[in-house]
Amino acid sequence: MRAAIANRRSILVVVGLLMASVVGLGVASMVGSMVIAQISRGLATAVNQSGTLRMQSYRIATALAAVSLPLAERQSRAALLADEYEQRLTSQRLTGALPDAANDPVRLAYERVRWRWVHEMRRAVADFAGARTESEAAAGRAAYLARVDDFVDDVHGLVRVLEERAERRIELLRWIQAVALALTVAAVLVTVVVVQRRVVTPLGELLRCAERVREGDFSARADVGGGDELGRLGSAMNLMTDGLSSIYEELEERVAAKTRDLARTNHSLELLYRTSRALEEAPISEDLLRRVLVDVRAQLDLADVVLCLRGGQGGGACGCIAAGAGSQAMAPAAARPDDCR
Repeated sequence: MRAAIANRRSILVVVGLLMASVVGLGVASMVGSMVIAQISRGLATAVNQSGTLRMQSYRIATALAAVSLPLAERQSRAALLADEYEQRLTSQRLTGALPDAANDPVRLAYERVRWRWVHEMRRAVADFAGARTESEAAAGRAAYLARVDDFVDDVHGLVRVLEERAERRIELLRWIQAVALALTVAAVLVTVVVVQRRVVTPLGELLRCAERVREGDFSARADVGGGDELGRLGSAMNLMTDGLSSIYEELEERVAAKTRDLARTNHSLELLYRTSRALEEAPISEDLLRRVLVDVRAQLDLADVVLCLRGGQGGGACGCIAAGAGSQAMAPAAARPDDCR
């Protein structure tokens, strides 16, 4: 459970998901654009193909109305143009762009044009091509010319609905690209904010803490929280700093204790050196001994120092020399210590 929570909070996972979303949006936008562009290209081809039907309708009308040519030649030309019209009307370039739904406006417009061509226009051309006399051909020609303008309007309606469908697809493509761009920019901004808050700022705090520790300030703490990698690194650095602070304080106490011991030893050695020099350089007298006691009292920070001198083995007289606030040149026998007898 803890490993799963840590993985969800991982910087790598968060940044990876954000980058994957950016890449996914880009790929989705590209795929959508390619699909809609392909569909739109098919619609553009259908628009061009249906546009040729209008021109072909008037070419057939021109062939029927060319009375200066022989009837047989006009009939042959009209039949050839009608076959070409049939091929264009049923071409895959046009029918491939038609939707499957029977009630779709594009499908309805196409079916209207095809029905009128089969039942009206093609029949009129067939009557003209099958006529044996000029009068019979005139009836077929008149039937075609009477309907051609209205038929071309139906073809124009087919072209218009195809163009509208293509424009809607292009507009949809624009919206897809705009939404994908907006989402991509938003994902990039979120990524920048997340990286700033979860990577750049914690790293700066860790560097600041490390710099203070390097300068000897073991009270520095990294203010980095969270359960991600940098948060755990900050906690580990704080624990390490606590350990270093404890070790440093212990070392300082040891050094201070050693310094005090060395200072006492040094004072003792200096006192012994001065005392031995004083006793060696001058004959022993009461003034010399008092100066030595004063030096001992000052070095050892004592209130009073008393030096008692006893005679030889025969138990001679015992005298004392004192140094301090209540010192006397030689203490009387009543003021001597008990062991000075």
